[in-house]
Amino acid sequence: MTQRLLVVDDEVFNHEFIKMVLQPLTYQVDAVTSVHQALESINQQLPDLVIVDMVMPGLTGLDLVRLLRHNPQTKQLPLLMLSGMDSTADMQAARHAGVDAFLAKPITAEQLRWQIAQLLANKRSV
Repeated sequence: MTQRLLVVDDEVFNHEFIKMVLQPLTYQVDAVTSVHQALESINQQLPDLVIVDMVMPGLTGLDLVRLLRHNPQTKQLPLLMLSGMDSTADMQAARHAGVDAFLAKPITAEQLRWQIAQLLANKRSV
């Protein structure tokens, strides 16, 4: 069964990069540009994993993570945060909000593939 990944990032370039990196694999990759769109998409069909950018206009990636962690239907959903901000404080804020993994941009294709595989494997073993 194909696993569905949701990318939440206000930069369409990042959507395209992630789709290109994951194209050889069997994931279905959907992408949205805002937290509001992400919540609509998740309510329509629960993804297997969410990849979310930390900094976006309006509601941020941290806001989305908090909302998902407080919802019984999504609190166990694997969450990968990407950010150009890589200070210890930013990483701690992401962890405190509830992300499962944090990657600082720029990321490599190998880093992204490995982290997604790890998160999905952990989801299956729970």
